[in-house]
Parts: sequence; C-alpha cells; structure tokens
Amino acid sequence: MTALNTLIWGTCNTTPSFDTCISNTAWFATNIKTACKAELDDDNEMVTQTLLGLESYSLMRDAACTINQQANAYCYTFAAHESNPYDLYLYSLPMGIGMPSTATASCSTCAGSLLGLFADAIQGGNSSADGLKNTYESAADAATKTCGSGFATIGLEKSSGAVFSAQLAHQWWTVVFALSLAFFSVHL
Repeated sequence: MTALNTLIWGTCNTTPSFDTCISNTAWFATNIKTACKAELDDDNEMVTQTLLGLESYSLMRDAACTINQQANAYCYTFAAHESNPYDLYLYSLPMGIGMPSTATASCSTCAGSLLGLFADAIQGGNSSADGLKNTYESAADAATKTCGSGFATIGLEKSSGAVFSAQLAHQWWTVVFALSLAFFSVHL
C-alpha cells in the first residue's frame, strides 16, 4: 500500500503545476476535436473516450488526490486494496462508466468524499464532469440505499445518453490512463 501511496503522491505533486497540467490537457482536447473531427463525428469509441479522459483530467486528478485524513493516505490506495470493489468503481464514474448493478456501497469516508466531489462538479457545471452525467445518479442512489440518506446527493440533473458498463479491468485501465496523463504532462 505504501508504494501505491507514493506513486499517487507523485501524480498529485507534479513538477509542472496543476494549472499547467490542466492547460496541457485542455490543449490536447482542443487539438483532438480538430484533428480527429471525422472520428468524433463517427463516434469512434477510442477517440471519444480519449477526449472524455482529457476533459475529465482535473476531476480525475482531484479524485485520485483525495486523502483519507484518518489514515493520512490517499483514498485510492484503500480502494485498490479492499475486497469490496465499490470504492474502486467510483473512480470510473467521471469516464462515463457506470456502477455495476451488483456493487454494494462500502459507506466508507472515502466513498462519501468522492461522491461529494462528483456532486459538486456536476452542480457547479464543471465541464470535466460530463462523464458523470449518466453515471453519478445510480451510484449515489445505491450508496444512499445502503448507507442512509444524506450519504450522497441524489436528484441531480441528468443529460441524455446511455450508461456504459464495464468490467473492473476496464475501469482499472481508465484510472491508469488518467494517472498517466499527469505523469506524461511532466515531460512536456
């Protein structure tokens, strides 16, 4: 758990500032919209997911850098080591990947922090929350049913579109992709 915590610390404390990383990913997103317009118009999944990843960078970084204050460690380290994968699934919500129907909410402090972060992003009109518009509501509803009212904000405005589902392995690569963006932005 210590090695993963150290890796995440490096992602959350990059040599280029957070603002520089956001500027870089915004630049990449803008260029993909131009250079890959035909693929985006054709709904090419690889290109649309890459664009969503770039656009959700700031939110994904905020989620990855959420700290469990009681343990003084990143929440992601706990999610990666828990037998209940619910908290790990939460990290895929900003990428438009919905919570599996079989997932049971953990009711952990970290899960509550992530759901709160995501609700704030959606309610604040944060463009990096676009992937959450189809995934947050069901995850928050499941958490509220298991953890009690007030654990998560439900009843947020939804946009149209399909909810994506994926296996844990796909979700892991989504998180790796977002963390890799931070790493590679150091070398730009």
